[in-house]
Order: sequence, then C-alpha cells, then structure tokens
Amino acid sequence: MATFMDAWLERRRAAEKRRAAAARIRGIRGAIDVESDCEDAVRASVSTLIAALERRNALTAEHVISAVFTATPDITCMFPALAARDAGWGDVPLLCATEIAVPGSLRLCIRVLVHVELPPERAIEHVYLGRAAALRPDLSGQLIRGHESSDSERYSGHHRHPSPVPRHGHRRSP
Repeated sequence: MATFMDAWLERRRAAEKRRAAAARIRGIRGAIDVESDCEDAVRASVSTLIAALERRNALTAEHVISAVFTATPDITCMFPALAARDAGWGDVPLLCATEIAVPGSLRLCIRVLVHVELPPERAIEHVYLGRAAALRPDLSGQLIRGHESSDSERYSGHHRHPSPVPRHGHRRSP
C-alpha cells in the first residue's frame, strides 16, 4: 500500500520529467567578419564568434544540436566548420555552404545558424560582431525572451550600428 509520501514522490518525479521534456529546439544566429582569406584569420574569427555565442547564451557544446555555417564566396582558404571543430565543437554536426553573392553585400563574412536545445524560458541572444553587426542591427545584442545581458564585452575595435538601416552600403541578411 502506497503511503502519502510515496504518492508525493511519484508526483514530484512526474513533474520533474515534464519540466525536463519542456526543453525545445531553438535557433541562434550569428555572424562575424574576417580580416582576410587566410586560415589564421578564419580560425580566429570563428573562435571569437563561438566563444561569444556560448558566453552570451550560457551554452556548452552539449546544448548544441547542430550548426550551419555560410561563408561569402571570397572565403576559400578553409571550411568554417573545421575551425568550429578546432574551437571545441568536435562532436557537433556541422555543415558549411557558400553565401549568395549579392552585389554590395558585406565581404569576408561568416554567418552561422546554431540549433540548440534550451528551456523555452531561457533568453537567447543573437551575436553579430564587427562589421557583421550592420547585417542585423535589429537583432545584434538584443535578448529574446529574457533579461538584459551582463556581457559588456564587445568585439575589439568595432562597434554595433544602432541604426535600423545598414551602413556602408551593406545589405541586411534575411
């Protein structure tokens, strides 16, 4: 015969399972410019982008389901996914593609869409660094579903453009 305490423990375990199952798949966007088309520059930029995504979203590689990287056609020295593997995402399924060559768009740019499993109440922050911040000033540094970020660090030597209109003739990314 089940006691009150046994019934309470069973209800508590069931509630815990429901909470654990409440995590859902979410997408986090990011982008960064690259100094030049050389392996060192690509590795440094991808490493900076991954570190910022992890720091601003309290992510570990275990949260990451997969990631899709795109690179502008002027980046040919290496796959950004290889740099991501070297930066700690060795067990994450990764894919690379070439970004569409739109006239007047930002050159030497790597973009990423990261699929993560997080609770729905967890805030996410899309990360656009350096000149890539002009691609999505409406998302850059903005928290989605949550409180303000405590991350005051920004990509050195660059600033984010608060204007909703991209500057320097760069077109916004879809």
